[in-house]
Amino acid sequence: MGRPMYAGAAGGTALMSLDKIFLILFCVIVGIAGSAGAVALLYASSLFHPLLLAGAVVVIGFVVYVLWRLLSERLGNPAEDHYDGMKN
Repeated sequence: MGRPMYAGAAGGTALMSLDKIFLILFCVIVGIAGSAGAVALLYASSLFHPLLLAGAVVVIGFVVYVLWRLLSERLGNPAEDHYDGMKN
């Protein structure tokens, strides 16, 4: 189980075992499903109480803003590309 299964594209050293890759993938899927469920619950509850609709818009807008800023910072910052210049 601890045997490395995934190697780099150039056949370099082993990077991560297969069970860790599946654990990370599982955590990402559970996180996406949980956040989608929370947004759906907030939206559904706002249908019964109009004041919650304003709260839902504020919360969803804040989450979208944070994700947008995070992605734009990560993709637009050349200092984050320090792995691109490395040789394998």
